[in-house]
Amino acid sequence: MAIEFDTMFNTLNLALKLSLFHPQEKITLKWILKFLIVYGFYTLIFLNMIYYNIYADLKNRKFIRTCHNALLATIYMAMSFKYCIITWKGKIIIKLINMMKEDFQTADTLIEEKVIVEDFAKRGRRIPMQLVVYTAYTLLVFLFKHFCLEIYYFVIGDFQILPPYDITYPSFIEDVKFKFIPYVLLYFVIIYYMVYSSIGLVAFESLGPIFIVHACGQLELAKRNISSLFIDTDEEAIARRMKIFIQRMQRVYIFVDDVNETFRLSYEVVLKGIMIVLPLAGYAVIRSFRNGAVNVEFLSLIIGGIALSAVPCYFSDLLKQKSEEVRQAIYACGWESQNTLSQRSSLLIALTRALRPVVIKTTFSTLCLETLSDVNITLSV
Repeated sequence: MAIEFDTMFNTLNLALKLSLFHPQEKITLKWILKFLIVYGFYTLIFLNMIYYNIYADLKNRKFIRTCHNALLATIYMAMSFKYCIITWKGKIIIKLINMMKEDFQTADTLIEEKVIVEDFAKRGRRIPMQLVVYTAYTLLVFLFKHFCLEIYYFVIGDFQILPPYDITYPSFIEDVKFKFIPYVLLYFVIIYYMVYSSIGLVAFESLGPIFIVHACGQLELAKRNISSLFIDTDEEAIARRMKIFIQRMQRVYIFVDDVNETFRLSYEVVLKGIMIVLPLAGYAVIRSFRNGAVNVEFLSLIIGGIALSAVPCYFSDLLKQKSEEVRQAIYACGWESQNTLSQRSSLLIALTRALRPVVIKTTFSTLCLETLSDVNITLSV
């Protein structure tokens, strides 16, 4: 039985639907109403952060509080940017998903190919699951910190109701925010904001690495195809295997080009943004330590920022390694023992193309572990 995309990546599929990021979702009146309610409420929280908190804190020169409140605003802007990418490149993402489904169907005809494709698909499936673990951990740490502070003040005999997140609201809310019902509602507002952001993170950040891992699996199949090209002397069989290899490589090149077109800008923004956000977050953490506090929000931001920049770099580097393995396999396939000009010419063209590695690129650089180390060096400086 062929691998089912929706079954294999059920976590990703659920996150896409819950966050309204799914590119195959039909735009109906029901969807528009759902979007206006879900994202409209999400936007109201962001506008409150900008006007009643960040703007006011900047006027009063409260830098640490500004950074603290800018965290929620940054999350909203990142979510909106990702939503624009999904909307803008939705057709290409659908094309990539359909190509994966076709590859799953093709691999079902041969047991060896199915094993390889399924192995790489399972690697891809672990990506959204790991992101779910991270986002759940961040949310639980936030709740645990608030709960522990409440207990601490109760134990020392100075019990007080702490806000779920220290932000300012409009005056009509500010006057009643510590009453039971408004307090509970505001608590759920903050939880809603964080949960929806977490779902959007899992949905968008999983797509690119899943596509890249699938391309790695196809390159592994291509390497096996070319390694067994001259296992016999039957000219027709060799030509048939050569055709399969060339078509597979062309398909990989098209697939990776589409991945690049979709996520190039996104990864560029992530790498550049991380060089701005992490120093500010690190400074805020140090200042909070000096004041005798532990700011788990900024610690989570630092860990998440490093992870979000490292994951695509790692998988792009893996893709680069797989393309290099294919290039070496072409050179070592035994072409020197063949006298047919057409076969040598085809291999020469394939080898020439393989000199340019299959890799994910940002606007200004190649995405790999070396690029990530350059970002770390920049942060250190």
